Amino acid sequence: MEGAARSASGVNLQPWNIYVVAGTVLKEVTRLATEALERKDWNEFETEYPEFPETLWEPYRSRGGAFGAQLYGALGINHEDPAARISQIKT
Repeated sequence: MEGAARSASGVNLQPWNIYVVAGTVLKEVTRLATEALERKDWNEFETEYPEFPETLWEPYRSRGGAFGAQLYGALGINHEDPAARISQIKT
């Protein structure tokens, strides 16, 4: 829970709901999410709340880009490598 409280949420624009799962439920949720990502580009998923509005305002616009660069840079993933970014999302 402590780690989740510090997790990014698409420049922190979406409301939060936290569900804690473990064991077989966690394995099943992970399996279903991984299968969904393999079938479709995660950027194309329809959700209740969009990750980003069509026109993102400051300071969220620049923060989002800077956060992505820091996150993937710390993981050794080039921002221009979408396959590596998707692979990280699946883990």
